[in-house]
Amino acid sequence: MKSKLISIFVILISLLCIQSFVYAADDDSSSNVTWTDFSKAQYKIESDNRSCYLSVSNVTKNSESTYRYFITSTNTKPSTNLENIFDDINKTTTLSTVSELNSITSYVELNQDLYLWIIERQYDKEWKYNYVVEGKKLERPKYPTYSDVFFATYISHDETSINFNVPWGDHSRKINLKIGKIDDTTILNKIKNKEDDAFQKLLEYSKKSNAIYNKQLISTDTGTYYDDGYHASSNNGTILDLSNLIQDGSFYFMYAQLDDENGKYYPVEGITYAKAKISEDDWSLVFLSSLDSWNIPENPTTTTKPSTTTPTASSKKDTTVAKTSIPFAGNKVFILIIVVTTLVILAIVGKVQYNKYKDIK
Repeated sequence: MKSKLISIFVILISLLCIQSFVYAADDDSSSNVTWTDFSKAQYKIESDNRSCYLSVSNVTKNSESTYRYFITSTNTKPSTNLENIFDDINKTTTLSTVSELNSITSYVELNQDLYLWIIERQYDKEWKYNYVVEGKKLERPKYPTYSDVFFATYISHDETSINFNVPWGDHSRKINLKIGKIDDTTILNKIKNKEDDAFQKLLEYSKKSNAIYNKQLISTDTGTYYDDGYHASSNNGTILDLSNLIQDGSFYFMYAQLDDENGKYYPVEGITYAKAKISEDDWSLVFLSSLDSWNIPENPTTTTKPSTTTPTASSKKDTTVAKTSIPFAGNKVFILIIVVTTLVILAIVGKVQYNKYKDIK
């Protein structure tokens, strides 16, 4: 009886050892998984202004692995199970070697810091997951400023096109729009002369000046590349009708601010300018046109050059009086009189001398 008990005990011990060996073979600690080394990886956000992409370089990826990434506003490690995060296609994106496929525009347009997380998945008897990048802070790309916020922007009698040059996700945005007349010729000349503070002065001017148009618009989706802004034509949508608000040849600013929705989105504001053109059946404001050919009146305190325009018969009499003497304006007449007088005297003297000596042989 005793020998039978000993035999049973030995068998049980053997079974336990075998089971322990099987468990050890399946345990992660004894697996052959080697995770990708991202310690020397380089990260960069590439941007064409309206879209942003994640570039990850200087790392050798495992062809047998799959990598997915996501971005958070803090470097606090998510508590959610790794497998669940990896499989959630609404939260993570497959990391591609082609940066244009790693779109992160929807993250960049938010008013937040940007922390990168990358999960690697490998198969070793079962799927295994690991964070290979944890909370790497990315450098936010610089947003355009002033007039660079816009491109291809104009308002006319039959079309409105206001395009923004900033990161913009796949959704509509609210646009606070203000248009007003520029009466300060100092600012216009600053822009024309490309002075460093020109657009800053115009921005300040626009915020305190009266407006001829001041409304909030909802961005439109035209189904084309030019979706980041407001677009309308006489056949589709509501155009901005400024026909009775602008004057031909006058200068106007357009200030636009994308509503940040209580701090959700990164702040965006831009300023640009245009000269109004009005004809019998057309009117337009083409923003950011060249000022080089514009006839900008000088400020009253600025010394002006004499006009080179030839007066016409219908011109009004010029009653302008210069504050100081205009150089050489009177001296020319005086010099002309002296020259004519000298010539007359010489002619008379010559005639007298001729009559005096003509009979001398």
